[in-house]
Amino acid sequence: EVLIALTKSLTKEGFRLKTLVVGDGPDIKLYEKLARPIRDNVIFVGKVPYTELAKYYSMADVFVLPSLSEGLPHVLLEASAAGKPCVATNVNGTSDIVVHGKTGYLVERWNIDAYHDYVKVLLEDEQLSKKMGSTAVQFVKENFSWDVVIDKYEKIYEDIINS
Repeated sequence: EVLIALTKSLTKEGFRLKTLVVGDGPDIKLYEKLARPIRDNVIFVGKVPYTELAKYYSMADVFVLPSLSEGLPHVLLEASAAGKPCVATNVNGTSDIVVHGKTGYLVERWNIDAYHDYVKVLLEDEQLSKKMGSTAVQFVKENFSWDVVIDKYEKIYEDIINS
């Protein structure tokens, strides 16, 4: 709902954009119905094989994740690794991936105005968008590469063994 409302508000302001909704779920028919007034601007791709996700990330100027709850969202790791600035709801693990103002922006639940403002800034300022995207790539490499994750797990196990 947030993504559809965001698309409506940006197109009303004159932005020419396409919102791709990748994936499906139990509410997909509801979202398709909500998007009918802007059906030329919202494309429901449906579920895609993991091997095809990279092409969708490459199409994006901004990645938006308006989830109401998350664990550690892999989709944000993937979008960040693809060099995309992310705008995401500030829930659970999103703040572990999105560094507000550096790799993207964090938004409180249902704050469509904040989503609008941040996405608008990123669409209007290509230099900022690219800088955040490259910072996101570096951040993911430094904090979530397999070598880093394995080292963190090894430290946890060592601490447990030694305690």
